[in-house]
Formats: sequence, C-alpha cells, structure tokens
Amino acid sequence: METTLLKQKQYQKEYYLKNKDIIKKRMSEKSNTEEFKEKRRVLNKKRKEQNRELYYKKRYGITLLEYNTLLVNQDYKCAICKVSESNIKHGRNTYFAVDHCHITGKVRGLLCYKCNSVLGFVNDDIKCLNNAIKYLERC
Repeated sequence: METTLLKQKQYQKEYYLKNKDIIKKRMSEKSNTEEFKEKRRVLNKKRKEQNRELYYKKRYGITLLEYNTLLVNQDYKCAICKVSESNIKHGRNTYFAVDHCHITGKVRGLLCYKCNSVLGFVNDDIKCLNNAIKYLERC
C-alpha cells in the first residue's frame, strides 16, 4: 500500500513538472471567479473560528461556546470599561481578551485590550490600582 502511495506521489510530481504552466494558468483563471472567491471566504471564516476554538481550549481551558456565554453575560461589553466588542480595534484583533488569574488559571472574564493591559502592567496588584485611583482623585 505504501509503495502505491509513493508511486502515485512520484507520478503527480512528474505530471506537475511537465505541465506546470498549464496547471498554473488553469488555477489562475479559476481563482478569479466570484464563485471561487466566495468559497474561499467561507472556508477562511470557518478556519478562523476553528483556530479560535483551539486557541481558547489550549490557552485557557474554555471552548468558544464558553467564551460566547461570557460575552452574553457581560452584555457584549468589557467587564471593566464597558466598551462593546464591536468598538474595539487593536491591530487585526477585534475580540476581547480572556482575563485569567495567572496563579490559578481561572478565567475571570473578558476585557478589551486596554483594560487587560492595565491589569497586566500592575501584575493584578490591588494596592497599586487603589493608589492609581487615589492619584486620579487628587488631580
């Protein structure tokens, strides 16, 4: 069976090398059609969602469904500043960050990039945040 696969791969490689120009021309013509472009858009969107699912599961131990449940529970807004997810723009990422305790790994909620950064910069130190609040109140 393996030898058959090796022979088939070798044949495909030789065929491609012999007909490279014709194959490239055919693919170029096909890829310019609206039908092809729409199929690519659908596949890319599906792949993006699958990648998000894998990332959340591996990094935070939650599924995309659990992420969406958190989002609904937070009324589609950052847990701290209440900005909506549709209004955030950080590079190409328009999703909330999953805020979690770095010690226990427990997910606390969803935050916009700025709020998540603030917590990260102060190392989740409540004293530091209280001092920042007092500082702002003085000014």
